[in-house]
Amino acid sequence: MGKEVTAIISAEGNDLMASLKKLWKNGNFQTALTIILIVLIVAGFWFGTQAALNTPYPVLAVTSGSMCIIQDGLCDGWSHPFERTLHTGDLIIVQGVNPDDLNADYPDSDVIVYHKPANPGELIVHRIVSKNEVNGTISFSTEGDGNGVLKWPNAPDQIDRWSPFPEDLVVGKVVMRIPWLGHLVLFMRSEYGVPAVIILAAILIIIEFVIPMLRRKKPPEQPPAPEQLLLKTQASEFHHLQFFVLLKSKLIRLSYWFRKSNKWGLLAIFFAYSADNPE
Repeated sequence: MGKEVTAIISAEGNDLMASLKKLWKNGNFQTALTIILIVLIVAGFWFGTQAALNTPYPVLAVTSGSMCIIQDGLCDGWSHPFERTLHTGDLIIVQGVNPDDLNADYPDSDVIVYHKPANPGELIVHRIVSKNEVNGTISFSTEGDGNGVLKWPNAPDQIDRWSPFPEDLVVGKVVMRIPWLGHLVLFMRSEYGVPAVIILAAILIIIEFVIPMLRRKKPPEQPPAPEQLLLKTQASEFHHLQFFVLLKSKLIRLSYWFRKSNKWGLLAIFFAYSADNPE
């Protein structure tokens, strides 16, 4: 009884392994698995970056030119990617820090990201102008490098109208920027971004899944049967024999007329050859 149970379990295990191997070789399954892995990797990278940088907003795109000192705040985001300070379309890396550790020594002060007091859903990226502490609560005043008449690094002639604001609105400080990559994020957030992604996903689905399902596989070409091979061989040998018989006939006729040395005979050879082989 024990041997029978073991045999049944072994057979079921073999069937399961065969099914898994067959599934693994399936092209649609491999494509779906690849998509799932990409999603997991991106999600893992995002949440891992949040944990490493201690902020819920570790990567952001700059949406305005308020930090651009080259074009008076009207930044195009393309023509001067390596000029001070931040430009439209920059991708910035943000690190969460203790507000006590933020540098407020203008003009070398930190550039921070914070929630706008009047609209907490909107994020602002500006430089710290001053830091004050009242009753144990730190507050900050900020200004964009490209705002006002006097640009950074000159002493600002104005500050943001919502300044000062409390420390609990601070998300973190900017530790790195990558030119141009933020334009991709901005495009995704535009009115064309989501439709473009949907269209691209639909095209990929059609290419990877729909077309292979609709394409009919051609049946494999069957090798000719032995009888057909024999008939082809016999037919080829017959044609070769017929050619040699015809060649012999022509040679005999040519020899006869040359022996006669008759020009009319040569002419007759030409007509005879033409009659036997019409063009």
